[in-house]
Amino acid sequence: MHKLKPQPQALAARPRHHRVLGRLARVLLLLVLLAGLGAGLGGLRFLLRGEPLVAPPWLRERIETRLEAQVPGLEIAFSKLSVVFEEAWHPRLRVRDLNMILPESGSRVVLNQATTRLAPGPLLRGRLQPQEITVEGAQLRVRRNADGRFDLMSPDQGAEARERDIALVLAELKASLATRDLAALDRIEGLGLTLVYEDLRADRSWSVDGGRIVLDRDGAALVIRGDFSLLGGRSYATLIETSYTTRLDSNSGEFQLSVEDMPAEDLATQSPALAWLGVLRAPLSGALRLSLEEDGAVGPLYATLQIGRGVVRPSEGTRPIPFDSARSYFSFDPATQMLRFSELSVASPVVSLLAEGAFRLGTAPDGGVQMTGQLAAREIVADPADIFAAPLRLERAEADLRLRFDPFELTLGELILTEGAHVMRADGQLVADETGWSLGLEGALTAAGQDPEGGGGPGATLSPDDVLGFWPPAVADKSRDWVARNLLEARLTNLQFGLRAAQDAPPQIQLGFDFDDTTLIFMKTMPPLQQARGRAVLSNRRFAVQADAGHAEVPGGGRIDAAGSTFVVPNVRQKPADGELGLRLTGALGDMLTLLDRDPLNLLSKSGRSPDLAQGQARLAASLSLPLLKKVPLEAISLQYAGEVRDVESDTLAPGHMLRAPLLQVTGDNDHLRVAGQGTLDGVGFDGAWQTDIGPGSGPSTVAARLRLDAEGAEGLGLALPPGTLRGAAQADLSLELPRDAPMRFEIESDLAGLGLSVPSLGWSLPQAAKGTVRAEGEMGPDGVRVEAMRLEAPGLTLSGALTATQGGRLGAVRLDRLAVGRWLDVAAQVTPRGAGQAPGLAITGGRVDLTQRPDLPQGGGSGAMDVALDRLQFTDTLAVTGLRGALSAGGAARGQGRFRGRINGGAEVVAQLNGGRIRIEAADASAALADAGYLKRGNGGSLVLDLVPTGAPGTYDGSLRITDIRIQEAGAVAELLNALSIVGLLEQLSGPGILFGTVEAEFRLSPDRLTVTRASAVGASMGVSLDGIYDMAADQLQMQGVVSPLYMLNGIGALLTRKGEGLIGFNFDIDGPASAPRVRVNPLSIFTPAMFREIFRRPPPDPGAQ
Repeated sequence: MHKLKPQPQALAARPRHHRVLGRLARVLLLLVLLAGLGAGLGGLRFLLRGEPLVAPPWLRERIETRLEAQVPGLEIAFSKLSVVFEEAWHPRLRVRDLNMILPESGSRVVLNQATTRLAPGPLLRGRLQPQEITVEGAQLRVRRNADGRFDLMSPDQGAEARERDIALVLAELKASLATRDLAALDRIEGLGLTLVYEDLRADRSWSVDGGRIVLDRDGAALVIRGDFSLLGGRSYATLIETSYTTRLDSNSGEFQLSVEDMPAEDLATQSPALAWLGVLRAPLSGALRLSLEEDGAVGPLYATLQIGRGVVRPSEGTRPIPFDSARSYFSFDPATQMLRFSELSVASPVVSLLAEGAFRLGTAPDGGVQMTGQLAAREIVADPADIFAAPLRLERAEADLRLRFDPFELTLGELILTEGAHVMRADGQLVADETGWSLGLEGALTAAGQDPEGGGGPGATLSPDDVLGFWPPAVADKSRDWVARNLLEARLTNLQFGLRAAQDAPPQIQLGFDFDDTTLIFMKTMPPLQQARGRAVLSNRRFAVQADAGHAEVPGGGRIDAAGSTFVVPNVRQKPADGELGLRLTGALGDMLTLLDRDPLNLLSKSGRSPDLAQGQARLAASLSLPLLKKVPLEAISLQYAGEVRDVESDTLAPGHMLRAPLLQVTGDNDHLRVAGQGTLDGVGFDGAWQTDIGPGSGPSTVAARLRLDAEGAEGLGLALPPGTLRGAAQADLSLELPRDAPMRFEIESDLAGLGLSVPSLGWSLPQAAKGTVRAEGEMGPDGVRVEAMRLEAPGLTLSGALTATQGGRLGAVRLDRLAVGRWLDVAAQVTPRGAGQAPGLAITGGRVDLTQRPDLPQGGGSGAMDVALDRLQFTDTLAVTGLRGALSAGGAARGQGRFRGRINGGAEVVAQLNGGRIRIEAADASAALADAGYLKRGNGGSLVLDLVPTGAPGTYDGSLRITDIRIQEAGAVAELLNALSIVGLLEQLSGPGILFGTVEAEFRLSPDRLTVTRASAVGASMGVSLDGIYDMAADQLQMQGVVSPLYMLNGIGALLTRKGEGLIGFNFDIDGPASAPRVRVNPLSIFTPAMFREIFRRPPPDPGAQ
């Protein structure tokens, strides 16, 4: 075999149109003829015995040269040529290693072996016509151009190879078979073929070795079949069988393709109708059939595909979705571009279904294939990645969708899933690119007959089990678990959902549904919420439930309205997740406190209180945060609450005392509880706050309030104050400390601004415009009030001490460490209760009373018995009783009876008796008493009785005085009188042993600032004296007149005609000026005035009522 010399220039100049098959057949016939001539008679012997006749080398060269000469442009070479007669004298020529360059086209044909069997009939008639041609080891190259046209090319000339449209090649084949030379040819078979298929549209190429092509002709009928085996670097081989049926007299035909274990993505590149297979990574087997019309148009495509185990993976960046198998029966009409699936079934761990549908093929914006249409599926079982508690079974699914492939993009216009009485409607998009999958989905789950916007009839509801059936346990598992555990009974409507998911990223989930007539558990330890209505929403990581209506039944109590309550999980992906409970509660206060005292809060138990501490109607907003665990530690709970309570009543907050309030504000948290507002405590108005600490080691609760001090409040406290005691109102600051097992402690303080006080019995009052200070502290318990310390300071009054009071407001023991009123009273006193029905005992334990400063006091209505122990009782500026001790019976000073002892100005002792307002003072030593009183400088002896009768005017008495057997030794006024009379003996007697008066009597009126003597006399053996006049104590001035009668024992006979103390002979005198240095004037001529005529010449005695 000689070497072929290619001639590219000549090849390029040859015409393209030629008959390859005819040239090849002519070459083979010439080989047969030349081989026979070369063999001659010598080779005939072998042929007749059926043995192959092999041409020697010299003959092969002559045959090659002869062929190239007879076929212009042909270049041929081969390694072996043999001829044999088979049975029935069928001659067969076999050529090995045939290498040809065909004329005109320049196409190279390389064959391992070529065999032709001659038709015996034409041979007997002297004509060489092949009946069967077999070639082995041929190499073919087929190219699909970007416009979809198929070309047959030389396998070894690369880009310079000349293309032949396969349709033209087929036409030329038919024309060649119609020639006389090939009229007897009924079979052409190619074995061991090598096929290179280049797809410029898909930018792919495939190589097939060991292929087989068979062309069978039966009259005008022509069938071309082929089978190939494709190895593509996979664990399995692809078997391809093709057939094309046509007629020599027709341009129409039918093409069939059968494949076994062909990669789905390889087949997807061959037709837009198969583009959807490009997302699969799986072997498929099946058959495809299409027709060619007479005009060359491509007819409908019919396909049956069985797809083996594989994955859905549109791009290398996407995570594969496995499936077990799939099956499809579909057709495609190029004229209408309609792709119809009569069956599309899928079996996979993710979803299994049986579907049918129709799509219109179009061009996507990027120039790729686009499928738009509808798909209906049935017998659906979904269990993607075992995310459902049980496989989700659906009766039917319908979808309006659009599918694009580069990049992969599935757009759902509407997806309708139906299962029983429930319908799910959704729309969204699924995209896959090099970054992976990306899903966006929105929809709603409704009952059959319910409008997707949320409307529907009365039966358009779902149950919790219905929702959970569509809710994968792995998606927002904490929220799903909450719904499963806590929605005990419910009617659910308007379920809407949304999903945004990207590969290798947490999904973003939106889920919401309305619920009605629901029994809902907010907390395990709390009563369930009944007849609840509201909405639940899962928004990405946040899950929230809001109850627009609902109530809780308190065991043993009433109903708590919980409308507006919420439950929120801020991050459902957090492990463990946190729950936030927002309660909006309305109901009886006791019922609400019962809820707050349940586990795990136990708010009241921790503070030593019980839920029945108060009555009222409450509205409370509470915020509770806690981890969602089976057992929640108390320290992990965060609680805050605020609200209001109306019409509050409580006799336990302050034990034994009634608290009432129209409106109180309540706030608190884990550690504190505070109640604030305005109200009354035992009728006393307040504006304050009660606060308590909660938990182990917490101290007593406290109250800080502003009280209203007024007459109404005092009446509410049971204080029986005389009318008019309190006028107006003042504010006071009250602090209470409420220990758990001890009486309540209190402190109260006020500046008394705005409160008028009046105590007529003390002659004291406080105008409303004035201010003072009052402060008290003590404790209150079930038995009453104990004021441990109190102090009142106001203009004109100071009071300090302590007291107790019973629960009903009745005073108990009162200790006044100091009671100071004006300048007249400054005492200490005690009040001691004496039992039911008896007036309390009063004891003045010290202090002073200055009657000269005492205001006009009203006559009291009496009082209980009184013990008196005064340090000083001041009658005048110069007269006081000290160390006064005594007792006064019931009725007070005006009506009671009593006996007192004391000392005149700290000296002589006197005894005083009170009887219904009358006073009798007795002194055993009259001279000492008078001396201590400043009325006598020195004297001796005598007894004194002084009677005082109240006149009704403040501090004013009508009095009578009787002194017996008193000896006057020093008396300034008497000495001056005697000196004026020049009675030397009496003066000596006065300065010596003294002048003895047997009786001294006087009648007078004593007021706080004046002593009016209406009649007074002193009678003794030595002299007698009569006196009347005025002593102005305020001015310390005397204005007296009288008569002195010496030698009264003899002279006293005239007393029958004149006043007592005056004799027949007497001297008139006047005393005036200051009491400490009086001026005495004596009228000596008055001695000549008969006693009976003295009244004519002296002033009348003073009138006690005149001022």
